[in-house]
Amino acid sequence: EHVRGQLLPFDHPDLYATKYSLAELLEAMGEQDEANVLRQEIIDTYDPPSSSETEKAEEEDKEEEPLGRVVVVEKTVASKS
Repeated sequence: EHVRGQLLPFDHPDLYATKYSLAELLEAMGEQDEANVLRQEIIDTYDPPSSSETEKAEEEDKEEEPLGRVVVVEKTVASKS
């Protein structure tokens, strides 16, 4: 968590995922109080994107140009040798 906290902004989704995983690990190790501190930190700082922000991001994804590459995968029969 410390390294990710230095590299990522405080509200980055990967940082929340790391904190959540660490909280789960702490709970499994019997460290309930420490796990709850991390969970509370997640609750206190998490601000999910509004639906309009989500819709805008989806629209931007649709507007991106395709890469122009097509990959064809064909099923082949393996020889018996």
